[in-house]
Amino acid sequence: MADQQELVEQLFDAALAMDPAERRAYLDRACGDNLELRRSVDSLLIRDEQAGSFLQHPPPGLQEKLRPTPLQSDETKGFEEIDEAIASAPAIRISPGDILGDRFLVIRFIAKGGMGEVYEVEDLHLQGVRLALKTVLPQVAGKPSMQRRFEREVLLAREVIHPNLCPIYDIFHVQLRKGQLNFLTMKLLSGETLASRISRQGRIDLPEATSIIKQVATALAAIHDAGILHRDIKASNIMLDGSGEQVRVCVMDFGLAHANLAEDYTQTSFGVAGTPAYMAPELFRGEPPSKTTDVYAFGVVAYEMLVGTLPPINVGKGLQPAQNSAFETLPPEWQQLIRGCLEPDISSRYQTIPDALTALDSSSPKVTTKRSITRRHMIEMGTGASLAAAGGIWFEWPKIDLWIHPLPEKRFVALMAWPTASSESEPIVSTVLGSIRSRLARAEAYVKNLLIITSNDLPSPTGLPTTPAESVNALGANLVLAASLQATATKVTLLLQVLDAATQHLLRRQHVSSSRAQLSTLPEKGSAAAARLLDLSEQEKSPKDADELRNVSADVFSSFSQAEQFANQPNNTGVDAAILKYSECLEKDPNFRLGYAKLAIAYIRKYYIVHDSALLTLARQNAEKAGDSAKGLFSRGLVYLYSDDTNQAMDYFVKALKADPGNPEIMLYRAHALRDLNHLPEAEQTYREILKERPNYWFANNDLGLMLFRQAKYQQAADAFDAAAMSAPDVALPMANLGNMYIAMGKRNEAKEAAEESIRRSNNYTARLVLGDIAFGDGDYKGALNNYNQAAQLRPKNHLIWRNIGDCYTMLGQPAQVRENYTKAANSMAQVLKNNPHSGPGWMTLAFYHAKIGDAAGAATDMANAESRGAIDVESQFMKVQTLAVLGKKEDATKLLLTCMDRGLSPAEVNLAVDLKDIRKDPRYISQVTKKQSPSGPATS
Repeated sequence: MADQQELVEQLFDAALAMDPAERRAYLDRACGDNLELRRSVDSLLIRDEQAGSFLQHPPPGLQEKLRPTPLQSDETKGFEEIDEAIASAPAIRISPGDILGDRFLVIRFIAKGGMGEVYEVEDLHLQGVRLALKTVLPQVAGKPSMQRRFEREVLLAREVIHPNLCPIYDIFHVQLRKGQLNFLTMKLLSGETLASRISRQGRIDLPEATSIIKQVATALAAIHDAGILHRDIKASNIMLDGSGEQVRVCVMDFGLAHANLAEDYTQTSFGVAGTPAYMAPELFRGEPPSKTTDVYAFGVVAYEMLVGTLPPINVGKGLQPAQNSAFETLPPEWQQLIRGCLEPDISSRYQTIPDALTALDSSSPKVTTKRSITRRHMIEMGTGASLAAAGGIWFEWPKIDLWIHPLPEKRFVALMAWPTASSESEPIVSTVLGSIRSRLARAEAYVKNLLIITSNDLPSPTGLPTTPAESVNALGANLVLAASLQATATKVTLLLQVLDAATQHLLRRQHVSSSRAQLSTLPEKGSAAAARLLDLSEQEKSPKDADELRNVSADVFSSFSQAEQFANQPNNTGVDAAILKYSECLEKDPNFRLGYAKLAIAYIRKYYIVHDSALLTLARQNAEKAGDSAKGLFSRGLVYLYSDDTNQAMDYFVKALKADPGNPEIMLYRAHALRDLNHLPEAEQTYREILKERPNYWFANNDLGLMLFRQAKYQQAADAFDAAAMSAPDVALPMANLGNMYIAMGKRNEAKEAAEESIRRSNNYTARLVLGDIAFGDGDYKGALNNYNQAAQLRPKNHLIWRNIGDCYTMLGQPAQVRENYTKAANSMAQVLKNNPHSGPGWMTLAFYHAKIGDAAGAATDMANAESRGAIDVESQFMKVQTLAVLGKKEDATKLLLTCMDRGLSPAEVNLAVDLKDIRKDPRYISQVTKKQSPSGPATS
């Protein structure tokens, strides 16, 4: 049950997001007979109407002209002081070279506005990232009431995420000798403003103007969908990067906007914020701003772009195009858009930005609009969502939020720490997201079209998504569950937001709070809240691991979260730090069994890197103390697996999954461990088990395809990649891998189609390699080299790319270039093995590279390392064939090649190997190929 103040804030936020016409009926129902509650909410709404936006620029020169008589009420006292504060406020000046809050190094002054100054700064905590810093007058943000409002507006602005909106990152209050400096940090944009471009070159060409206006439209529609008005749309608030149809647009100062105003609008100089030339006529009459006032300014911007000057307006009569003949030369659809936006009569004007955009053509972007709520529906919702009783009210706002924003039937949800967490909160957010993933992924077994996914699922640690929009191509998500943390001295609040992954529109949100003393309850609370936000029921009980984590002290939980963060770093780079932190947990709580299990797993990962048996002993000792929880049983299974006792390992994996059925982390870790140890049939079976529990988990299909490929099961691998591509229609990787399988199967045209489709989804190095291989097979070595070089630009550290480039130079007769590129390939492969020295296939590949650059001794050592690490799969043995051929051991190479072909190796792969030219002439090889291609012979896949 919410306390009175929290309830007031919830009702206020809910009312503020509604159309003014709906508020009164809604509050009548929600507040019932509680007059005190109703007065408190109304008071906040009145203050909101009067204050305008603390972030907004005051309209230049209009303060005295537009100043009305303020309401005579105790509730409104103090707001008339705001304008005086702005007028009299002495600026706290900062200079290049200053360091603010021991974090932001001031680089240069950019601009000055009515509410402060803008600087370029370097964030010393983020390795020199450059940001924009906007100061706010201390008289505005200094008073507690004003500061709370200021912060609420910034939080509101941060909720609207869109590629064409300049994001606000955070609020800071720094104490300087001259006083307190309040400022915001924002994205630092490159390029120039639209106003600057018009001033420099005059009118904008139609193709570029069309691109600009459509991007501005989608940005403004996103703002309006969130119930926010921009109120200062103008050419100087639109940043351009690039030119022509490829121009990128970013709308600025939308966070300096204000949530939709109420019916009973009371005007102040803050309330009529804007720039006069872009302001709709009704604003000068003291009427409230609305979506249509933003539409008006949008029309002014369109006119200014295409004509090169501001439109000639006659108050009361609207646009006077006769004063500028250039307007009459515009295409009819543009004239229609501009006239419809600049209608002085609100009822005759376009009502929304999407309405205005329909004037252009059918190719206008589809902009979704916020689902309207009728008064009847809101009354029904109010009846079910609030209940007046005995001096208090129970208010269940999250259910209303779910009703307002239905989710799509397909819910492929990327979990992401976003906005970027502080160094203090990042480990906790990471632990909470891990708990959410572990809990919700179980629902995939019984909820159709559901996938819970994180960047840890990516097969490669590079190119990780850092924003919601990037999760579309990287993870195949259509939704993002973003988590962030806000903390005070006594309280921690987790904010969960569900966003549309492509548009970054906010769909739902919920916050979960905990005292610092009960910090360890946050993962379970967060998991439950996430389930509700995604319309998932929690059918399973919490596993023992979750129960134990919930009961540890805040100090232990903090250390555990830091350990988890280190453990999740890519390429095992944080494993040493994780071991130290897990050990710290156990020093604080010797009975923390989950800590022992995690420490055992960390020792296993360290053993995998350095292969020191002492680490395996430490892993075993800790696993035995971990008890019979799922993680404890699983850690014992890993110890047996890396001790080469596969049967015992499998028994413990089964026990672990019985203790925590469907746990995605246990299943994936088992599959990865089997894969890394080259136990390919067992790994293949594990991936199939995962897909039974998680049918939409495209990563499992993709990894299954890799397992099958290494066993020369080309058609089965192609089927797995095809299934992955169908599950993730926006992701490029599975389709590129499918192209590789088609090459191995000799299906050139299908390979090309798959590669081109992959690139259409997202330009990627794997598809470029496929196109290069096709050109290479056709004898077009320059065409192949072009594709390989494009791949190298996308992934310069990939060893296979440099190998392929070297092969092109072999065919082009440039031996110096061959050696140079194979040296790059060897260096890249050596770096991979530094992070993963247990990879048998990796060592065999390095052997081939060393042979190519003339290091026969190194190649022999590498082959021995490969054999000792189980590199017996078909692809590894085929790499050995090529190594032996380069070393001059033709007979050994031939015999091994024939064995590989008996195991299923495709002649198409052999034909791409430049070092097997002589062996391909051997009668035994020719006979084998003829046998495979014969209708009565064995299948080639």
